[in-house]
Amino acid sequence: MLNDNDSELKKFHLFHSKPVFVPVILIIWLFIMCLYEYLTYTDSILPILAKKQPLEVILPIFNQLFVALFFLLGITNIIIAIRYAMIKDKVKESELAILAKETPADWHPKVELLYTTYNDFIPYALAQCLKQTYDKTQGVILDNSTDPKYIKMIDDFVIAHPNVKLVRDSQNKHAKAGNLNNYLCNGTHDYDYFVILDSDELLENRFVEKCLKMFYYNDIGILQCNHISGQNHNSFMRTFSSSGNIFWPVQNVVRSVEGGWLNKTVSGVSVGQTGGALCIELGHGVMISRECFEDIGQMPYAVAEDLCTSIEATLKGWNIKFASQIYGNEAFPVNMAALMIRSSKFCSANFEFLKNIRRESSSQRP
Repeated sequence: MLNDNDSELKKFHLFHSKPVFVPVILIIWLFIMCLYEYLTYTDSILPILAKKQPLEVILPIFNQLFVALFFLLGITNIIIAIRYAMIKDKVKESELAILAKETPADWHPKVELLYTTYNDFIPYALAQCLKQTYDKTQGVILDNSTDPKYIKMIDDFVIAHPNVKLVRDSQNKHAKAGNLNNYLCNGTHDYDYFVILDSDELLENRFVEKCLKMFYYNDIGILQCNHISGQNHNSFMRTFSSSGNIFWPVQNVVRSVEGGWLNKTVSGVSVGQTGGALCIELGHGVMISRECFEDIGQMPYAVAEDLCTSIEATLKGWNIKFASQIYGNEAFPVNMAALMIRSSKFCSANFEFLKNIRRESSSQRP
């Protein structure tokens, strides 16, 4: 959307700098590991070999693999925190400069809020999300519910809010990805951008208005917005939500800035990625342009549909950015059991992703 020849608008680009944190991480990690390996070899492995007990060498070597991973993750988190402290003010300043701008009066795209639900409808959450300052916003409920209680709640909500569209997919194939594709990949839809909402999602009233400014003044296909866990009803939620509220912007501001820009070209993917990281969209509180989605074709059928969608968009040459000054709000897990269920879902989704990547790589070998 941004005209590169417009010098007045160039200064409103999201803050971008030369990627540095991945090379720094690797250099520090390699230095520490070389020192560690030297000390391990001289103080542990050599004495064992001198005693002619080669089988006992296996345990130190096995242990070194975990130590290497521990050092890599630890150094990464430290460097990311330092990098965030260095750039956060400039990132905030750049985003606020964009949000202070006005979009042209003749640029008035249509936006749909896609509320995905499966036996977990929360009426007050959707009602709050619909209170957008941007007038061309359409609410759409994508319902996979099978429980009659939730089906009736949704029917009653649509009766009370006749401007909200309702699309049902009772088969519930492929979970959330299938729910979204059932709507987005069938029929003619009158939208230019869409926002994905989870059942407990709360959006600030200017969410759509702010996101559209980010799209207008920057060359992006997906915009992931900041999230806080602010709907906390007990001491467990209040205690543990703070860690996520800190982790989320720190990680994603750095990844977004360090990720570099990818340029959409006629021939396909341009090698414009100069960073070593990618800003991965969360799967809710995210706005996607119609052009980007139609280029991807569909949400990949996977538990981690958000991660897979991000990768598909990146491979197609689309930019993904994180907006630290645009907020969504969701509930933190109510207890340890709920937190473990969510964490296990993340883990299983990542294992499924890695398994599928390995299968695809194997199938492409000659």
